[in-house]
Amino acid sequence: MSAADQRGRAGFTLLEVLVALTILVTVMAIVGAAMVTTINGWDRGQRALEGLRRGEHVMDQLANALRSTAGGGASTKQGIYSFQISNSDDNPPAGTMSWVTGSAAFLPPGSPLAYGLHRISLGIEQTDAGRPALVVRAWPYLVTDADQIDAAEPGFIAPEVSGLACRVFDYQVQDWQTAWTSSNALPALVEITLYVNNDASNAPTAEPLVLQRLIEMPLGVTNVTDAMRITLNPFPPAAGGGKKANQNQKGQQGQNGPRGPGQGNQWGGHSGGDQGGTGPGQGQRRSRGGGLLPPGRGGGP
Repeated sequence: MSAADQRGRAGFTLLEVLVALTILVTVMAIVGAAMVTTINGWDRGQRALEGLRRGEHVMDQLANALRSTAGGGASTKQGIYSFQISNSDDNPPAGTMSWVTGSAAFLPPGSPLAYGLHRISLGIEQTDAGRPALVVRAWPYLVTDADQIDAAEPGFIAPEVSGLACRVFDYQVQDWQTAWTSSNALPALVEITLYVNNDASNAPTAEPLVLQRLIEMPLGVTNVTDAMRITLNPFPPAAGGGKKANQNQKGQQGQNGPRGPGQGNQWGGHSGGDQGGTGPGQGQRRSRGGGLLPPGRGGGP
């Protein structure tokens, strides 16, 4: 091979250079697209986690305030301790809640309302930017004047929360209700649903995160508590006295009636026992060893 031929093969042809550049650009485009997709996915995940964290914080505050609800049977003419909820058909729903609580949840630091009972109201309202947000108002629970209530300063707890829904469980009908009509009683079980935006820009097209929690209220009314009755003396004296009223209980254990001298079971030599109410010398006696002794006539062991 001549020297001229060797000099002609020393470089790349134009076609080879173009092919190499095309491959390089394609690879760089693929790598760049993969990086952009990864970064966008990571960013969306971070925004979703941030929205979830904020929503859980609001839910925890709401649960603490509900568990500290005051009232539960207090009879007031104006329904000062009433529990109030309302729901809407919007998407997401713009419900409202109001109740009297002793919790400092949702109150700013140093608020005088944090040291006693106060009424709190939560709802979804439009901000100045035209976006829905969770709004809280608080005022002294004895204040019922509408003008003073409207004058309460609102506080935006979480702009990311764009929806609120509430239901209560009615034990009488065994079903969920979207309204609570009792003015002097509290529901025992409340279902709270929060709709949290997972986009930092609050874009209207973003699908909200739905957080739901069941909260039990200690002072709530159930069908069990309605049926409860308190008896001050569970073992009242039998009518007619010990001798005649308890003749049919002679020799029976665990009746716990009134005692007389030498009556009833005698545990460990003590007269009167747990039979109670039998006549003198009647009933069964127990020895200190636990065995039954035959009926006696006297009052001693």
